[in-house]
Amino acid sequence: MTLATLASTLALAVRGQINPQLSLWWVFLPLVVAAPGQAVDTIVRAMHTHRAPLREDDRRDIQQLATQALQDVARYGNIDITKVGVCVWVPGTVKPFLWKPRLLRVVRFRLDTAAAKPSDVDWVMGKGTIGEAWRSRRLQHKDWRAIANRHPGRLTDEQWTQIPTETKSGFTQEEFEEVRDKYAEVLAVPIVDSHSANVFYGVLSIDLPMDAVPADQTSRLELRAVQTKAKAAADTVALTLKHRRV
Repeated sequence: MTLATLASTLALAVRGQINPQLSLWWVFLPLVVAAPGQAVDTIVRAMHTHRAPLREDDRRDIQQLATQALQDVARYGNIDITKVGVCVWVPGTVKPFLWKPRLLRVVRFRLDTAAAKPSDVDWVMGKGTIGEAWRSRRLQHKDWRAIANRHPGRLTDEQWTQIPTETKSGFTQEEFEEVRDKYAEVLAVPIVDSHSANVFYGVLSIDLPMDAVPADQTSRLELRAVQTKAKAAADTVALTLKHRRV
């Protein structure tokens, strides 16, 4: 493996674009031994990408794509367009020498800005619908309405411990209660390279607040037409992120 390939692989791992759970010593050590200066430069540039994940022109391009996705979801899901929220997340929160990046929200769009405020969740791999889309590299959907009915209000410690692990979705109790009270449904689509799902760019998420989907109605974001449109939007965003200007 050439030094350039080692450096490129290390940069992808630091930014979370390849599976951070893979052992990186086989990448890091040879690069440090062979070219310590290049290793340090690679990490510094990758950390800079964490601090400023997107240039403004790339952000504008993705914002336009998110707006189109919002329109398509509202149309094919027969949903009030002002209620639909669309976000794009990219991996980037990397702490020095800890291979556990987070997802950073780089685009958020909703016509009714009062419908749902941004959630205060630490989006690590496997947490919630968004984190699970990152881990599995597959589309994920969750309907929170039944969960909210089964586990309402401020939970006691005993009530929290009795909730199944799968239902908790990796959330802390505070995060769980926030998401439960806020969203009726969440759909998350991984943004991956068209040639390899192992190259991960981010997640496109679509959410509906509780008042957007009455309890007696079927899921809107589980409709095949909606998910097809969301997947097409994620594929288009992937092209922008693939060729993003760093």
